[in-house]
Amino acid sequence: LEEGKDELVIQKLQASVPVKSLSTDLETRDNHMREKVFGPADPGNADIKMVIEIADAKCPASGGGYKCEVPAIFKVGAKSAPVKALKLEFTKGAQGLAGSASFGVSLTEQGLPSPAFAGAKVEDLVQVSAKFQEVGAKAK
Repeated sequence: LEEGKDELVIQKLQASVPVKSLSTDLETRDNHMREKVFGPADPGNADIKMVIEIADAKCPASGGGYKCEVPAIFKVGAKSAPVKALKLEFTKGAQGLAGSASFGVSLTEQGLPSPAFAGAKVEDLVQVSAKFQEVGAKAK
């Protein structure tokens, strides 16, 4: 990330978000749905990760921070697909930039199955959001 006077330039940004829960209040159904969406769990790594990648984007200044919608790549396991409009919002603070990201993802468009088990199913459009804090920022 590089701050300019009127914009934030994102040369490369990669965020990895662990999927900590998928809960339908029935463990057998949860395990079935988790495997259908994310594949079999790796016994050495219980966390499933979603990865978002952004390259060569610009966010204009807005109200003491930066706001924009940018294209991105969304990955779940070995599957990846483009996201048309990832909403980003950054604010400046003593610890560097803090921000949030959000987007809607269609399981069908991402090539992920919309699992159903014992009468419960995952909606096709899933809202994804994350908050983050810049680390290793150089003091200005």
